[in-house]
Amino acid sequence: MNLSATPKVRYSKIERALFDLLPRGGKKINSRDLIIKYYGANHPYHGRTIVTGAVRSLAKKAQFNGEKFILMRSNPQGPKPIEYWLKRK
Repeated sequence: MNLSATPKVRYSKIERALFDLLPRGGKKINSRDLIIKYYGANHPYHGRTIVTGAVRSLAKKAQFNGEKFILMRSNPQGPKPIEYWLKRK
């Protein structure tokens, strides 16, 4: 699965980087692991807010652009990390 080369709405640098970090084949990754993959061990204080916001934006743009996948996420459950995975349409 790849992002469109000519989308209706362009993806930001962080959205493209996070898409590349998401596992393929329906495997899930939680927000904590995604933050560590993106920033490394020394992530910023608001890293969770930044990454989860960028992933939500990526999901909305992918849907609007008619990509061949859906970015799924688990329901938030308080302090537990959110899980993300890619699903083919």
